[in-house]
Amino acid sequence: MSVIETYNKRGARECNFDRLNNDFGWKHLPCSFLKENTVYMILTAFCMNFFSYFIRAVSSVFTSLSPTSRVKKFVFHFIAVCAKWTRTARRWWLYLYTGMPYDKLSFG
Repeated sequence: MSVIETYNKRGARECNFDRLNNDFGWKHLPCSFLKENTVYMILTAFCMNFFSYFIRAVSSVFTSLSPTSRVKKFVFHFIAVCAKWTRTARRWWLYLYTGMPYDKLSFG
């Protein structure tokens, strides 16, 4: 019975490798040397962990994102926003042309 439970845990690990391959560039490594690729893979694994934390925090405010959202969906819903910098009364203001509640985000 424990063999079956151990085998069933494999699915979560394969999901992690799928995210690393497709979202964080493990499918096409940048260098042809093992040491450089190892450093790249470690750094992107750190980035994936940071992204997982960040997406959990952002998904609590934005209903269009879930805690398990992929990088592509995050970019299209959170980063790709029309905006314009304007100078008014000797100050720069950023106007966002979206209905998303960016002002409710706080990390800390």
